[in-house]
Amino acid sequence: MSFPAYADFAAGDKAWVQHDWNTALKEFLPLAKQGNAEAAFRVGFIYCQVRPPQYSEALHWFQESAQKGHANAQFNLGQMYSLGQGVPKSLKESVRWYRASADQGFADAQLKLGIAYEEGDGILKDPKEAARLYRLAATNPHPQVGRAAAEFSLGVLYHEGRGVEKDWTQAAHWFELAAERGYPEAQFNIGWMYYVPEGVEENFVKAYAWMSLSMKTVGRESVVLDPEASVSAKARSISTELAKKMTPAQLAEAERFIKAWKPRKN
Repeated sequence: MSFPAYADFAAGDKAWVQHDWNTALKEFLPLAKQGNAEAAFRVGFIYCQVRPPQYSEALHWFQESAQKGHANAQFNLGQMYSLGQGVPKSLKESVRWYRASADQGFADAQLKLGIAYEEGDGILKDPKEAARLYRLAATNPHPQVGRAAAEFSLGVLYHEGRGVEKDWTQAAHWFELAAERGYPEAQFNIGWMYYVPEGVEENFVKAYAWMSLSMKTVGRESVVLDPEASVSAKARSISTELAKKMTPAQLAEAERFIKAWKPRKN
């Protein structure tokens, strides 16, 4: 007699897609109470989406789902411990749940665990392990939203020679992949590498185009003590220098590149 439960889940899923959180909660909550891990994850997620967020409820249902091995719930539980949402902040506990999720192949957990190893947040610093995890996230066949960040982070490690042997060709490769997905810092970095050049052949057209795109995609930046140190300010300064060195034909080609560019999805 599983059909009624399936019907409830289908109705909840329809409401979920439409962001009708009240209806989705009504359908998923009974299933979550019956021990359905996916329903429990979704209930936890819904409690994070309502305004104001009900983090204590979200925490409870993420825990219920995570303990049953749900990778996305484990990741979200890691996030809550990392941010101190509904629970005292604990980077050590955050790492524990990120690891559980990453071990199941969840890409964003691989990225977050990599960051923890790179920064030493809740665990001893290990750039080599950070590089391994960034690569897993960057090449994950089931990527989540953090794929571009993983590509960028791996590029940084190759550029600086941390956790991997310094290799500017590899750095440029990963920066360009992240740039193609619309990651502004990667767009700036690959633009710089085409300008200098580092790891690639000098190409003022690509340098100018990527610098210009970084200014368009950076969006609202975090507050910095020196506004001139922001991605936009640095890209604007370098673009001005580049424009003086480029021919009208090169500038026109760069503008065509900029106009045609769309963020890569796959």
